[in-house]
Amino acid sequence: MAWNRKAARERILKAYEEYKDLEVKPLSREMDLRNLARNQARIVKGVHLYIDPVNFFVLLKEAREDKAKLKKLLRHVHIYQRLLSWLLEDYDGGQRVHFQGGRLHAVFYKPYDTTDVSEPDVKRLAAAAQFVSQATELTKLLEAETGYRFELEAGLECGDAIATMNGRVGSSELLFIGAPANDAAKLLTGNAGVHYGANAALLREKLPSPEPLPERYKKMVKNDVAENPIDRFDIFVPEVALDFEALGARTADVQPGVTLYGDISGFTKHIANLTTDDEKREALRAFHAARSEMHHVVVADYNGDFIQYQGDRIQGLFYEAKSSGRYASKSIEAAAALQDAFAICREVLPGFAKLGMACGAAAGRVFVTQVGIKGDRELLALGQSVARASQLQDEMGAGLTAINAKLWALLEKDLQERFKAIVGVEDAYMAHLCMDVIEALDAAKVYTGRVRIEGSPSVSARVVSAPTTGVQPTKSWCPVK
Repeated sequence: MAWNRKAARERILKAYEEYKDLEVKPLSREMDLRNLARNQARIVKGVHLYIDPVNFFVLLKEAREDKAKLKKLLRHVHIYQRLLSWLLEDYDGGQRVHFQGGRLHAVFYKPYDTTDVSEPDVKRLAAAAQFVSQATELTKLLEAETGYRFELEAGLECGDAIATMNGRVGSSELLFIGAPANDAAKLLTGNAGVHYGANAALLREKLPSPEPLPERYKKMVKNDVAENPIDRFDIFVPEVALDFEALGARTADVQPGVTLYGDISGFTKHIANLTTDDEKREALRAFHAARSEMHHVVVADYNGDFIQYQGDRIQGLFYEAKSSGRYASKSIEAAAALQDAFAICREVLPGFAKLGMACGAAAGRVFVTQVGIKGDRELLALGQSVARASQLQDEMGAGLTAINAKLWALLEKDLQERFKAIVGVEDAYMAHLCMDVIEALDAAKVYTGRVRIEGSPSVSARVVSAPTTGVQPTKSWCPVK
């Protein structure tokens, strides 16, 4: 089922109305953020931390087709992320947001400013910095048991961000919207070390020396490795659509898969410019409505798998066993639909008139697995192409879609022709996509002779028969408005 403008407009307006009772106010008392209700959001003053194993892709490349090495590395990923989660639980006010592939996003939000603790902002940053130090110690302990060691890079930034739940049926995904979460992620450069954002850097001189990792973790690491032998971590090539709940420690080897990111361009700045809680409430209502439609496009309209939300962007996965033999082209059609869906959002949602949609997609091998413990597991998509899709999306402005060369090679010829190589950028193509273009390309397929597509996304596109004689459509054609 392809995306439809009329139905999309109705869904967006309905979702916006469903959040009319959304409550946005500062977090000022004890509360487990994961227990936020669908209609609750909290403005949280805290430190956002991203911590990333920068050498993961090097290790993955070294394993290549050696299944024994791949299983050993994936076992290491599972144990590393579980240990990191346990370590975070030791911190009062330390909260895992989620893992984005191998990267952890966490927030440290205690003590509250409403308490009588002096310099609460320094104490929050000290806790985050200590966590990074202790996580580095954990990687050394784990190396002694598994033979692998992750080299860590961390980004830390302070400030206010809005905590909210995604509100999807059957899900309780915690998200943070705002500058510190976004800026902490942008501090990561791919080089091991600790980076402080502008606000965090002002407090850095006040930080105490971190305490060492508690001794009990030596035994915890040994026990967890012993309880998770390598042969538990099966790797399989999916022949049918993935059942994420049934994965457990198993890993799906998707060859290839297409990772698609769609990002609301300018939303973080938009939120930062709002001054009242009522303004933030209306912006968040609009955000939930837009995000709901983004999910519908990926999953319902183009039969992709939803991986996760990451702030104001969505991550989807397309592959043959789920999305059919046209999985590559479907990912591009989904990107075009995301662009048009957001055009509707600009029309009907307050505050969205100056925002946009940027998309990035890349084809390549993707490992899909779940990490954590029963009842608290997260879905991960790991692979160089996942990182490449993210990078391509980051580099795009509103209205643009970028793809890698491997994805371009998988597309049908008429779609390939809509993309142009990006000058000076290796392995990258770019297009200004919308559904008018996709529909015109589909319409052109009913002609037996040569045709051309005229117009542009801004003035619509249409099929025009080429200036040759005897060209007739193979069936009657009339565009549906």
